[in-house]
Order: sequence, then C-alpha cells, then structure tokens
Amino acid sequence: MEVPDAFRDPLLLEVMRDPVVTPSGHTYERACIEEWIEGHGTCPMTRAPLRAADLVPNRDMGEAIQQFLAANDAVQERIDGIEKARRELQRRVDATPAAPQSPLARFTCPMDGSVLRNPVRAEDGSVYERRNISRWIAEHMRDGAALVSPITREPMGDALAPDPALRQEIERFAAKLHSAPAAEGDAAADAFEFDSTPFESIGALNRIFLTMDRTSDVLQEVLAGWQPPRVVIVGNQSEGKSTILERLCMMPLFPRSKAICTRVPVKIDVRRGEPRPPTLEIWDTKKGAQVGRTRTIPLASGDVDIRAAMGEVMAAQQGAVSADHELRIRIVSPTLPPMNLVDLPGLVDYPEDLRERTHGLVRQYMAEHREESVYIVVTRADSSPRKCAAMRHVEALGVTNRTVGCLTFCDRLDADEDFELVRGWLSNSPHAPDAVPLEPHGYVATMNKELRARGGESNLSRLVRQAESEPGWFDGEGLGAERAGGRATAQALLDRVGKMYRDHVLRTFVPKTIGRLVQELLQCERQREGLGLPESPGDVAAGSELLVALRRGAADRARTLLCGLFDRAVAEYMAGPLAELQRALDEAIPTSSSTVAVQEVGALLTGMVRRASAACGAAAAGLAGLDAWTVAVDDALSDDAGPFRLQRFPGLVQQLRALCLAEVPHVAEDALPVAEATAATMLAWGSDFVGLKHAQTNVPPTVTVQIRRKDDVVGRLVHVLASRVVPSRERLDSLLDAIMMEAFGDGQQEREACHGERMRLQKREAAVGCAARGLLGLIDQSVPVESSEPLRTTVRRVLPDLPPSALSVDVQQCGVSGVGTVRAPAGEWAEFTVTTREGCGAQLATGGLPLAATVRPAGEGGRGRAAAVEVRDNGDGTYTGRYTVPRDLVAEVAAKGTGVAAFMLEVTMYGTPLPMSPFAVEVGKTSTRDSARVYVQGRGLDGADGAWRKFQDLFPGAGRDAVEMREEDRELALQIAASGWVATRVA
Repeated sequence: MEVPDAFRDPLLLEVMRDPVVTPSGHTYERACIEEWIEGHGTCPMTRAPLRAADLVPNRDMGEAIQQFLAANDAVQERIDGIEKARRELQRRVDATPAAPQSPLARFTCPMDGSVLRNPVRAEDGSVYERRNISRWIAEHMRDGAALVSPITREPMGDALAPDPALRQEIERFAAKLHSAPAAEGDAAADAFEFDSTPFESIGALNRIFLTMDRTSDVLQEVLAGWQPPRVVIVGNQSEGKSTILERLCMMPLFPRSKAICTRVPVKIDVRRGEPRPPTLEIWDTKKGAQVGRTRTIPLASGDVDIRAAMGEVMAAQQGAVSADHELRIRIVSPTLPPMNLVDLPGLVDYPEDLRERTHGLVRQYMAEHREESVYIVVTRADSSPRKCAAMRHVEALGVTNRTVGCLTFCDRLDADEDFELVRGWLSNSPHAPDAVPLEPHGYVATMNKELRARGGESNLSRLVRQAESEPGWFDGEGLGAERAGGRATAQALLDRVGKMYRDHVLRTFVPKTIGRLVQELLQCERQREGLGLPESPGDVAAGSELLVALRRGAADRARTLLCGLFDRAVAEYMAGPLAELQRALDEAIPTSSSTVAVQEVGALLTGMVRRASAACGAAAAGLAGLDAWTVAVDDALSDDAGPFRLQRFPGLVQQLRALCLAEVPHVAEDALPVAEATAATMLAWGSDFVGLKHAQTNVPPTVTVQIRRKDDVVGRLVHVLASRVVPSRERLDSLLDAIMMEAFGDGQQEREACHGERMRLQKREAAVGCAARGLLGLIDQSVPVESSEPLRTTVRRVLPDLPPSALSVDVQQCGVSGVGTVRAPAGEWAEFTVTTREGCGAQLATGGLPLAATVRPAGEGGRGRAAAVEVRDNGDGTYTGRYTVPRDLVAEVAAKGTGVAAFMLEVTMYGTPLPMSPFAVEVGKTSTRDSARVYVQGRGLDGADGAWRKFQDLFPGAGRDAVEMREEDRELALQIAASGWVATRVA
C-alpha cells in the first residue's frame, strides 16, 4: 500500500514523524521546516516571513499517520528498512574510494556529502538535495548577490527540476545494499568499519562535545567570556598546518597558497549529526558581534568561500593578517570526528612588520584563551623543535603540559641522520639534540604528501586512502616501532589530541568551570536574598510553613518599624513637652512657703492648680503635629532593610501608612481633666501635700502655706500625661495582626513586586545547576541533569579532590593589597597580596583556588603585550603575586611620556575580576640595578636537574627573537643562540 501524499513532508517527500503546521496552513516535518526557517526565514509555499515560534504541532495529522502505520505493518517495515539502508549507504559513500563509474558519486549532494533524498537538477547540470540548493539560492537572493553554481562558481538560474528517477534508483540501490551480505574482502563492506576504527579515540569524545553544545548557550550567558575548550593549531608558515587540519577534519576546507594561507583566525566546530552544508560566519572579536549574515558553503568547494571571506576582512584593514576578526565554520556530519579547532595564521620571520603582526596575533590569542585551550605545535621534521617559533610561544605561556608536537613532512627526509633526529624528538627525551620536551603528550610524526584524487572520488575518500597508506610508509622507512607506539601517523595524532583534550576537559576545564558556576550560583542566591526573605509568590498554601514564616517576617518587620516610630514619638514628647511641663510645674508650684491671710489660702491654692492645669494643657497639645508625623511615617516606611525588605509589598506599605495616619500619637482626651483633678486633689486644703501653719496671734491671723513633697506632685502630674499617650502598644499589636492577616491570609497573599526578578533569578539558578550537573556528568555519568540534591553536595561527591575553598570562597569578598598607583622599576619584581574570604567576610584557611593575574599596558583594552606575572599559593587563604615588565616594553609604552609607563594589573578568580580590579600600576623606565638575569639551559649542560647557568642581561629566546637586550650585549646573544641555548625563565 502506498503512503498518502498528505503524510509526506513537501520538502523531503518522506513520511512525517513530528508534523507541524504553519500559520498559512501547510504541514511539514518539524526538523525539516526549522532548518528551512534557519536559512530562509520564510514559508516555503507562501514566501511570507516565518519563525520557528510560529509552528504549531499538527496533532490530527500526527495521529492519522500513526494510525495508518499501525494498520499497515508492511509500510512501517519498508520505511524503517529504507531509512536503515540509507544510513548504511551514507557510511559507504563517506568511506569508500569511488571509481569513476561508481553510482555512489551520483548519489550524494555536493553541498554536504549526504545521500540524496529529494534530488533536484539545477541549471548548472549538477544534482543537489532540494533543501540544500534552495538554501544556497535563497541566501544569494537575500543578499542581492548574483546567483552562481556552488560547484563551478559560474552564473546560473534558479530553476530546479525534480529527478524522481534518481531518487528511486537510490532507494533501490540502498535496499539492495542493505539486504545483500558483503563478500569477504569486499572493500566497500570493509569500509563500514570506518566509523568506529579510524576515529575511535575522537569519537569517544562525542559525549563531551554534545554536553558542551547543550550547555554552551547557558554557560556563555551566565559566565562572562566563557568559551568551550579548543584545539589551537600554531606553527610557522608553510610547515604543513593546512594539511594537518585537513587530516583532522577529513575535508579540504582550508585555503592554501605559497603566501600566508590563513590570514584570519579560523574557528572550526565539527559535530556529529545528520549531514548539513557547512556554514561560515565573520565575527568582529573586538565588538563581540557577527559581521553580516551566516553563509552556507558547499563541502566540495568551501575553500573558495573561506578565501573570499578572508579577503573581505582584509580589504577593510591594513596588513597581511587580522587580529580583530575571525571566521567561524560549523560542519555537521555523521562520520567525521567531533572537534573544536582554531587555526591561527602561520608565523613568519620576514619582513619585520609581518613578523611583528603574526607573532603578536598568535601571542595575543594564546594569552587571551590560555585557560580553555590545548595546543598542537606544527613544525617540520627537517628543522627542529628548538628552532620553532611557535614552540617558544608555548613555552613562554607555560602550556607545554597540554601541547602535542606534530612533526610534518617526514616524507621529505632522506638522510639517516635526519631519521635519527626524528626518533629522538619522538622519544620526548630532554637529552635529544635540539629537543623541547612536551610532557606528558610528546610528539607525533606525519607525512604530508597528498595522494592524487581518482576520478569520481570524494575528498573524504582520498583522505581516507591517505590515512590507510600512511602506516605502511612509516613501517617502510624504519619507523615501525614509533608507529606501533602511537607516535606516528595522522591517526596517532588524532588519538593523542583526543586524549589530551579529554584529560584537559575532565581534569582542568570542568573543575574550573564548575568553580565559576558555583560562584554564579552564590551571586544568584545573594541577589535573591537581597530581594527579601521569605519570598511571596502570592499563592502560598494555607497553613504552610512558608506562609507562617512570611506572616511572621512581615509582622516582625512592621512591628519593629511602627513601634519604633511610636516609641520615638513618645521619647521626643518626654524629652520635649513633658520636660518643659516639669519646668513649668516647678514655676507654677512654689518651693518656698507663702504666708497669707487665712481668707486668702484658697485663692493661693486655686492659683497653683490653675497654673499647673495650664501647664498640663500646653504639654498635652505639644505632641508632634500631623505634618511632622506624616513625614516621620513616610521616612520610616521607606525602609527597605533586609532580610525582609518591606518595599516589595507596596500594598502592605500603604496599609501601614494608613494605620499610622489614623493612629497619630496624641494625649488621650481624658488626660487633661484627670490632670486638673489630680492637681486639684493634691493641692487642696487638707491634702497631705499641702502644709498649713496658722498664726492666730497675728492681726489679722495668717497662715503659712508650704507644698510638701513637691517632686511627687510634679512627677504625678507628668505621669498622668505620659501614661495617656495613645495608641497603646497593645492596640498597635492588634491592628498590625489584623493587617497581616489581610495581606497574608490563608490562600491569598500580596505578591511581592519583585516576583518577576525572583523568577528570573530562580530560572538562572536552575540553568546554572543543570549546566553544572551536565558537566559533572562527563566525570560521573550517574549524575542527573535535574536533581533535588544541592549542587554543592553533588560537586563534593563527584569532585572529591576539589579544594574546599572552591565551594566557600566569595570572589566579591576577596581583597588585594600592595596595589594602587604603585611604581615599580623596569625589569624588577613588584609584589602584591590577595586575601580570599567567604561570603561572611571571614578569611579562608586553605588555598587551591585558580587565581590569575595579568599586567598589560593601560588604554589598550587588555589586548596589549603582557608582562611576566607569577602567583604563589601560600596555602592559608592568601596568595602572593609578583610581576616584572621588560625594559623594552616599558620604553615602548612610555615613549610619549616622561619616564613612567602606565600599566593595568588585573587579578581574577574563576574568570571574575576581584573587587577594584584592574589596578593602575606605574613602571619606571630605569631599573635600580644594572641588569636582569636570565637562566638558560642547552647543550653541554649536565646535572641532575638540568644544570642551570646564569647569563647577564634579559634574553627571551634564541636567534632573531633575541631583540630585547642592549646593543652592547648582542654578541653574547648570538653566542648563546649559536650554542642552542634557550631562555626558559627570567628572574
């Protein structure tokens, strides 16, 4: 039974597995239409703008297809069989050297090397996969460029003619291939082992690359400057770098010429997956932005597009190489080894300006990407590692422990002495002549002579034949032991690079990235706590602990603020009006006795009561007015102190404000009558507080009036007013409880205003956790991407050797001393100290943290030539760093100054600058001592540890690199260079 046409994707003409419908009503296979949108941004049928977000699952179509296949087992089996046959055919196409008459050459799309599924014939006469050539045409039309053939680069039209006959032929061939057993010795059948044997070690890295790809977006978002680990290839011009790249990627994508081949740094990402045409992008690395659009390039002739892109970059600037742009190429294939590669321009020695540009670019790139990179140093076998300029850059950077040396052009050797030298270098012995030991990865030898492509043979097949012939060549030249020991052939290089890359990722890169993620998690937690705790999403379950904690936290904070506000009002009342009342009462109630006629005693005491009552009345009205109280309330409620942070609940704040304005502190209405009655009682005739002494003998009779215990009288009147200031604490508590129940009642609460920001932080924390667990899964496959286990607990379990300080340090709490605007003499060491701390500010007691420091000229955006910096771990939570700037660099920077050069010292941990970093430092052009000293090691030096010998003056390398010394010392430099000595460290 035939499959209904409605069940087939209109682009691939195959049965859909995950159908989605566009706004225009057309249905496609999701993966197919998403790839189309990625390249075109339009609907294939209507040409209207279309986004992946516009696609909606076509559930009815999906159910109909499933029901049809369930009812027709034979159709399902035939579809599965065809798909499996196509996969096998794809492997055979990739692996088998195709003879001119072989149909395999006709069955593949030249854009991506895939077996054709929906073949169409273009006007250039070639047959392509429809979606590939359609994307090529659409990109040219989008950019307004003249349409040319991907193969011939000649002009062509956009008409495409389906080739159903070829499609049927491919399906029949694939089915026949799938059903027929391979004969013994059949080269095509043997080629099926291609996918597992030649690239076994690199293929084992597929899980690492898949994990890196899945987490790269998150890591680049949350970790500033994060880059995935890359294999950086450096070497001199014309020493076989492009050939090695071809052998690693198994495709000739790289331009070649006798001039500089690579003029712009090229990043190549090779991934395993369904075949797609390679893509090419130009990036401005200074701006961190893509230049122009992503371009599709054909697999068969991509070097043309790469060369054109390099020319496009170089046309916009002066010089032969570019330091601020890079090309990015992505290749997806089911059989190629996954790889992250960086191809840097080859180093040259002449002319001088080009030498400075190439060496400066390589030195800058290697310094900027030191932490995430491993290296392949390419050097000719008929030269020597000691003379290799790229090797000196690797030594200066201190990364020989993650470098593989590649000895190229072994097929150009002809003398026995040359082969003996190669054996010595491959042994990685420090005693081999002109050797530069690379522990632990050593050297691998390769041959570079290319095999000629046979008629109809794919580039991949040619490279496979070359890889197959290489072991025999080394065996025939007497290097069989080296080949058997994994020290010769491109395959051995792949194995070595794979192991080095894997070791670096698992032992260094993952732990350091985990440390950075832990820091990011700490920052997220701190920011989330800074929003206020506990959180209030607005739908906390009734009776839950969170709701109880939320209500308690709000009540405690409000009570602290409001009670404090009222207490301050009372305290101010006591210190002001009531203190004045006390003074007024002192005046109103005399201390001394008064002698008056008997009939005047009542008037005297009444006068005292009247004056005391008036003073109390004035005091009762002396509490703060409404305007002053409103200001005080607004000031108090503007408080946003942690951990609760009241301002995140504007509704609650308004309720509290309304309460305060309704309950303005005042003296109760009954206070004045009570005060007057108290005064009248205490100052009445016959009161215990009023003493009367009669003098009956006087004419007229008199009475001496004396107020007893005056302080008690005054105190009692003051107390009457002080005790009647309302509202009371009990009333406030009652009112606050009512407000809290309304704001944070069971089942309904006010949602905090920062809810969106809190959700963003929680999402970021979850992303950090998933990324970290994904990386930890590379070490322990049992680690789930999502888990309720705290991330720090998982890290401790999976990385038991990680220093405890890595999980407790807070970069933002660390400090640097001994810096600021400090002046250091050129060529001499200046020191600084770093103290590491926890989030609470306590100093850590242990070391082990990845502290890094750089010193570069100020004003160059951190891209200038770096000075020498060392950092020593003291093991007690402190680190001692020191730096020295060579005199020639100081002179260069200070050329326009007056003897002082400005530099910036940047101190980072986990890629994050420490507080206040970078620091300004000044370096004087004149040293305080006559000369620096250099330690060199070379021929004829014996001793258990290499027998160091000291020489005068700064000497950074051999030969023409010895340019940083005084003119009068040049003869000594030449003598050192001629002896084979090379500087390995400077003090």
